[in-house]
Amino acid sequence: PQGGIQSFPDALVKYFIKEGDKIIFSHKVDKIFIRNKKAEGIILDNGVKINAKFIVAGCEVMQIFSRLIEKKHFQEDIIREVKLTPSLSAFMVFIKLKRKIKLKYKSKYWFALTYDIDSILEEVYQGKWSVSEGLFVVDFPSFFDPPTASFKRESVSIMMVANYMNEVYW
Repeated sequence: PQGGIQSFPDALVKYFIKEGDKIIFSHKVDKIFIRNKKAEGIILDNGVKINAKFIVAGCEVMQIFSRLIEKKHFQEDIIREVKLTPSLSAFMVFIKLKRKIKLKYKSKYWFALTYDIDSILEEVYQGKWSVSEGLFVVDFPSFFDPPTASFKRESVSIMMVANYMNEVYW
């Protein structure tokens, strides 16, 4: 996004506030409360109760069933029916260089060991690699968004497809 990645959430906050909504930062949701088999709101870590017409949980589904909703509100066997497969993610590095770069073509640069990108993704998904050794992207955000570039400096991002291993590994 123009202005850097932080400009996207900043724009959302600005829009919601303009529409009369209230944004609460730096609080964890402790509970989703249910009444008559319907989610009606949340309780924050500071005990504040917020009623809501809609609830969107930005966490993995097992956290909803194991921590946020009391077990009395759902059948225990529903958890066995939820079949989860972790999705591929990305390992990203953001770099600020001390100088400008002169490249013939100002674009994203994709590097792949094969034209069969699906086979690379499948190998990462199967755990052959934790981070793709056969596919990565190099991008220069400052080429396309001058506000992200400092005087005589360039910003570079490198992205590689990654598979979730475990917390200890990362």
